[in-house]
Amino acid sequence: MLRSRFALASVVFLGACLVRGRPAVSSLDEPTVYGFAAFPFESPWNHELSGLAWDGATLWAISDEAPRIVALHPRPDYADWPPGEIIHVQAPELGRWDGEGLALHDGSFLVANERPPAILVVDRKGVVQKELPVPAHFARCHPNRCLESMTVTPDHRYLFTANEAPLDGDGPSPTFKGTGRIRILRTDLVTMKQAEFAYETERVSFPGDAGELGIADMAALSATELLVLERSYIPPETLDVH
Repeated sequence: MLRSRFALASVVFLGACLVRGRPAVSSLDEPTVYGFAAFPFESPWNHELSGLAWDGATLWAISDEAPRIVALHPRPDYADWPPGEIIHVQAPELGRWDGEGLALHDGSFLVANERPPAILVVDRKGVVQKELPVPAHFARCHPNRCLESMTVTPDHRYLFTANEAPLDGDGPSPTFKGTGRIRILRTDLVTMKQAEFAYETERVSFPGDAGELGIADMAALSATELLVLERSYIPPETLDVH
């Protein structure tokens, strides 16, 4: 099993978020905000954007509401990200479109559909070329807590994805008193051989039973190193703020 702060066995997973108020990895530089932008709500292209993929010039974003991938082109100061091309994905009969994760590979998009769990290879015209295998037990994911993240190693050899919260039967979700265990799935894009790793999350940071925590995204540094982003949510009504 792999912790978010240190290595066990031969694989290292580094937490990308703060761990109990201190940087998870001391060697990482302090974060820098280069710019931010608020997208106009009245524009339909920006609704429910989820996974992101950067190709060095364009930031691609996938919608989990409709089968489309949107190109965002940053201004030089990163203060605005005007939309460009919109690719309408000709989604297969999945039962429900819920695109969450996005990565680039060999001129195509790799898409993680959350529920039902699926990994799709989509070309630049939006045509689904094929579907990569997903182990059957990922169907045990809880609603809206399945495949969320998607990342490819810099050498484009390995694809990583993970369920957002523990699968049914893999133990409880993270709470204030205990951690959770997430499955990270690695696929060799050459041989299609797959391996799974258990990742132990942090605990929910606020006391009580209403909070939740899960894996929002990952960034692959190599075949054995990942940056893992954990997200936490505390319902405002549970906070005693004066």
